[in-house]
This record gives sequence, C-alpha cells and structure tokens, in this order.
Amino acid sequence: MDTLRCYFEGRKELFEGLYIYDMEKEWKKYPVIRLDLSNGKYFEKDLVHGTINTILKWQEKEYGISDPEDPTNYDARLTNLIRTAYAQTGEQVVILIDEYDAPMLDSITDRDLKDYIRNRVRNLFSPLKARRSTSGLSS
Repeated sequence: MDTLRCYFEGRKELFEGLYIYDMEKEWKKYPVIRLDLSNGKYFEKDLVHGTINTILKWQEKEYGISDPEDPTNYDARLTNLIRTAYAQTGEQVVILIDEYDAPMLDSITDRDLKDYIRNRVRNLFSPLKARRSTSGLSS
C-alpha cells in the first residue's frame, strides 16, 4: 500500500531505476485517503466504533476536518473527506483500503458480531459505490 500511495502522490524520485520511472509520463499528484482496517481490533462490538472512528480521524486531520457532528455516521464522514480532498486539490481522490478483511477475520466465529461489523463496514464503504466525478467520487 505504501508503494501505491507514493505512486499516486506523484513521488517519482522513489521509483528511479525502476521500469515505471520511465514508463509513467505525467507523475500526477492525487490526494490519497488510506483506510487501513488493521489498525485496531474487532473482537467486541465496543471496539468496532473506536477503531473505525480512529481510522477516519487520522484521515480527517490530514485534510483539516474537525470533529464530525455524528462520529458514527461513517458514510457521511467518508463522503465529506473525499469531497474536502477534492475541493482542496481539484483532483480525483484515490482511496486505498488495506486489510479490508481484518474486521471479518476477527469476528469469524461470532455470527452476531460478524453481522454487526459487516453492517458498519458496509456503511463506511457505501460512498465508494457512488460514481459522482464532480464531487471527487469516481470508480
């Protein structure tokens, strides 16, 4: 994920000596939002919100977004994050999701917990299904 992030951030100097260094002509810089779902544990319902909240807070801080009105409204927060990144840069936003399966693996033996987590993660990722290029969202 770090390599992809550097590529999308246009950090050409890091790729010197590699095939991609000469192949890529533009080295355009995009805003990158990285959602690393391994940055917490999901063994209990009480841990789920704290983990997702922390992941979003790190990214919101990077774009100068203050505390959200409703910290459990993950889809609104991610949408706001994407729109803010787009507004600040004028470029399409790249979303990198690392360890997307970590929450489900932590809850694999507990069906109720797994269903709870699936719904929270579905809420978090719901803006990514949208195809609204004028708002910074695209597929």
